[in-house]
Amino acid sequence: MFTTAAPITIAPLLSDKVQYDPRKDFVPVALVAVQPVWLTVNADSPFKTLADVVSHAKDHPGKLTYGTSGVGTELHLAAGGDRPLGRIQMVHVPFRGGAEVITALMGHQVDLAALSTASIANPVRQGTLRALAVTSPQRLADFPDVPSIAELGHPAATMLPWWGMMAPAGTPPAIVARLTQELQAASADDGVRERLKATFVQIEFAGPQEFSRRLDAERAQYGDIIRAARIRQD
Repeated sequence: MFTTAAPITIAPLLSDKVQYDPRKDFVPVALVAVQPVWLTVNADSPFKTLADVVSHAKDHPGKLTYGTSGVGTELHLAAGGDRPLGRIQMVHVPFRGGAEVITALMGHQVDLAALSTASIANPVRQGTLRALAVTSPQRLADFPDVPSIAELGHPAATMLPWWGMMAPAGTPPAIVARLTQELQAASADDGVRERLKATFVQIEFAGPQEFSRRLDAERAQYGDIIRAARIRQD
């Protein structure tokens, strides 16, 4: 199945009611693409940098609000990931999608938002929103003025939501290898890369072993965030 992190690394950490074990019931085939998260404010916000947000939150614990597209989403965890690092307390305001989050941000109903590249691209370029940081390891060429969260002193908050393929446990290795090969070929296709680039999705191919290591690291990272923020979805 082609999937995101939601059912593979996040759901089992959020709820005891999940009826499967991703590590036992599925095997990694390939990681295909990623897209970082952007910590964003209204363009007329007094917060000019991420340090401004952290400073304000420390001085006014529990007063700062941040919007995301839902409880337990990668966007929620990306914003929440700064809290244990900066030892700050913020109030999460979940919405039903990126469009609602942007509307709330523009209407000053929330102070900060965690959004996808596709959601922030036009508003940031038009000057209605300001991106304070991106959760990729480095700055992105499309938005060279926005610092990465790592360079701002929060390397543990680096986060790249992904798309990849998993197969049912017990799938013959030859079939897994063939699927990996076909996905690698598709990822190298110029037409595919251009179409994904237009949606701000970055090709980042990884085979089964590297993908498996990434999943293990992600479970540890998300687990730390979820426990620190006491996020549950029962």
